[in-house]
Amino acid sequence: MKWLPYLLCLGITLPLFQVFTPWTDNADFVLYTNLLNQFSLELWRGHPYPRWLPGLNGGLGSPAMLFYAPLPYYIGALLEPLRTFDPYAVLRYLSLVTLGHLFATFSFQRWLCGHLSPPQVQRSTCFFATYPYFLSLYYLQSGMAVSFALGFLLLTLSAIDARRYDLAGLAFAAIMLCHPPSFIIVSPLPLLYAICFQGRNAWLVAVSSVFGIGIAAFYWVPALLAQRHIPFELFTSGKFAYANNFLGLNEKLCLPLLLLALSGLWQLRNSLAQPLLRFLSFISAGGIFMMLPLSLPLWNHLPLLPSLQFPGRFLILFTLIVPLVAALWTTSLLRKTTVGLIYLLTACCYLLILSTLHENRETVTPNRLQQSTVFSVLRTRWMDLDPDTQSAQFETLAKQSPAPHQFYFPGLEVIQQGQHLPLNPRPHGLAHSGRLQADKAFRLNFKPEGSPLSFWISLSALLTTFGFYFLRKKAG
Repeated sequence: MKWLPYLLCLGITLPLFQVFTPWTDNADFVLYTNLLNQFSLELWRGHPYPRWLPGLNGGLGSPAMLFYAPLPYYIGALLEPLRTFDPYAVLRYLSLVTLGHLFATFSFQRWLCGHLSPPQVQRSTCFFATYPYFLSLYYLQSGMAVSFALGFLLLTLSAIDARRYDLAGLAFAAIMLCHPPSFIIVSPLPLLYAICFQGRNAWLVAVSSVFGIGIAAFYWVPALLAQRHIPFELFTSGKFAYANNFLGLNEKLCLPLLLLALSGLWQLRNSLAQPLLRFLSFISAGGIFMMLPLSLPLWNHLPLLPSLQFPGRFLILFTLIVPLVAALWTTSLLRKTTVGLIYLLTACCYLLILSTLHENRETVTPNRLQQSTVFSVLRTRWMDLDPDTQSAQFETLAKQSPAPHQFYFPGLEVIQQGQHLPLNPRPHGLAHSGRLQADKAFRLNFKPEGSPLSFWISLSALLTTFGFYFLRKKAG
C-alpha cells in the first residue's frame, strides 16, 4: 500500500470541491481566489512578478501581492489554461489546496525515511495525511500556503540530513516565499535541528539560513519598506489582537492531540533516537508555551510576533510531532485504540463545526469574486471610503471615466505611448492622471521602494549559496 498516504490526502481534500462550490461567503476563500485569479492573469499577460493587481477592488487595483507571498500563486498560475472552464479560480484554488497537501505529505515521508524503518514511515505518513488540524486549515480557514510552507520546511530538514546546505538554504527561502507567518514560527527549527543532529557543523546551517533569507529579499524588502502605507493596525487590534486569542477554538479542539504528543514522547524516551527525541521535545515545549498566556511578555516585546494575530498558529509545529508519535506509540491494541479515538474525536468536532457553518452559509455572486475588498491589506492609507459600501462605489467610480482610476500607491505609474505618468494622491483616496488620453492604450507599471536593491540582494545570495557549496565540495 505504497500509495495509501496519498489516497488519504485525496480523501481529506476532495470534499472541498463540494463544500466550496458554489461560492460561499467565507471571507478567506473569496480573498484567496481573487488573488490567484488576478495574479495568474497578470503573469500570463507578461508581468514576471505582478505585485500590483489592477483587477481587484472593482477595477481600482490593489498592492496585495506586495505583501502576500508569491510562490504558491506562481504554482497556481500553471493552471491558467483552465480559466475558460473556471473563470473565478474556484476550482483552480481548490486544486492548489490539494496539491499543497500532497506536497507536504510527500516531504514528510521523505524526511522520515532517514530516521525510521519503512513500516514506521508508512504509518507515520498516513497519520500525517489525516492529521485533524488540516481539516481546520482547509475547511474553516481556506488555507493553502501553510501546506506549501510546511512541505519546504520538511525539505529543509531533509537537506540538512544529506548535508546539502545549498539546498537547505533554497528550501528555507521557499518557506518565506510561501507563507511569512509560518516562516516566523518555524525559522529557528533548521538551526535547532542541526544542533541536535550535527553539533559543531550547525554553523553551516546558520550560514545557509542567512543566505536563504537573502534569496527571498526580492519579496520581503519592498514589503517591509511599504508596510507604512497599508493600515496593518486593523489586522492587529480587536478580534485580531494576539492578547485576545490565547486558548482559542483550535487549541481547545487539538488539546487531546497535544496531550498525545507529550505522553507519547515520554513513553518513547528510551526507544527513539536521542537527537530526534531532543528536537521533537524542544519544539513541543516551545509550541505549547507560545500558545499559553504565560508567553505574553514575548508577544509584547518581539516585534514580528503580533503580526501572527493568533497564538494557535503554533499548532503547525505539532504536524511534525503528533503523526510520528501516533505511529510509534501504537505498540499495543489499547494504544492503537486510544490514538484512533483521539484522531476520530478531534476530526468529528471539526466536522460538526463545519456542518453548522455549511448549513448557515450564503451563496455570493461571482461579482464579489472579482471585486473583493474583504481585507484591509487590499486597501491603502489613501482610501477613506466606507468599507460596507465601498464595493458598489468602486464599480461606479471605475466607470465614470475612460481613464483608469487607481488607488495611489508609491511606485505606481501609468505608461501610455512611451510616457511614464505617475499617479499622485487625490481627494477621497483615489488618484488618476489627467494627462491620459482616453482613446489610447495604457498599461500599469509598479516599482515599489527597494525593488531594485532587493533584486540584487537576492541574486547575490543565490550565487553565493551555490558558490559556497561548490567550493566546499571541491575542497572536500
